[in-house]
Amino acid sequence: MTPPKKSNQELGAKGERQAAAFLVDHGYQIINRNLRLAGGEIDILARDVAGTLIVVEVKSRHSVDFAPAQANITPTKLATLARLAHAVSDRYPNSDVRVDVIEYDASTDHLNQLQDVLN
Repeated sequence: MTPPKKSNQELGAKGERQAAAFLVDHGYQIINRNLRLAGGEIDILARDVAGTLIVVEVKSRHSVDFAPAQANITPTKLATLARLAHAVSDRYPNSDVRVDVIEYDASTDHLNQLQDVLN
């Protein structure tokens, strides 16, 4: 018997936990999670080994068989992420900032990191 699907909120929380663990495993330092700023929320704010601040958007799906999570990164969402990255740059004026998207597929427990999605 197949276990019931998690609610979208549970799925999102699990995806964010998995993404944070993935980043730590790859040498990133987690600065903040679910950081609310004017204009939106940053799922994860991290710093990579080179010192670059990373605004991480986590996209979680029950399965990517039909459409990968990155397909839901609309121009509006990209504009929001750009504003949030700018706000982070204002808070940390001596740091480079980039925006990454991490896709989490719950059916396979697989993560895919898309780096620097604004460029």
